[in-house]
Amino acid sequence: MIKVSGNRLSPQEIEELALASGAVRDAAAFGVADDEAGQAVGLVAVASGDDAEGRLRAFFVAQAPAYMMPRRLCWVDRLPTGATGKLDRVAMMEMLK
Repeated sequence: MIKVSGNRLSPQEIEELALASGAVRDAAAFGVADDEAGQAVGLVAVASGDDAEGRLRAFFVAQAPAYMMPRRLCWVDRLPTGATGKLDRVAMMEMLK
C-alpha cells in the first residue's frame, strides 16, 4: 500500500491507470518518501510513443484525483528483472531515489 496524505492507494491501481493512458507499455508503482505528504507515488515505466510523459500526466489529471499523480517518474527501455525473470523491485526503488 501507498499512503499519500491519508489516502491509501494500491500500486496496482496506479499501474492500471498508467497502462490505460496508452502512454506506457509497462509500469511498476511504488510509494516513495515525500516531505509534504509522507509518501508520494513513484512510477517506473516503459514509454509507448512520443511525448509519453505529457500524455501520462494529462491522463492522470483528467481521470484521477491529484494525490494519485506520480510525483517521480523514471523512464526505462524495459522493467528490470532478476535471474529468475521476476521484476526486480529493489532495483526499481533505487531508480526512484
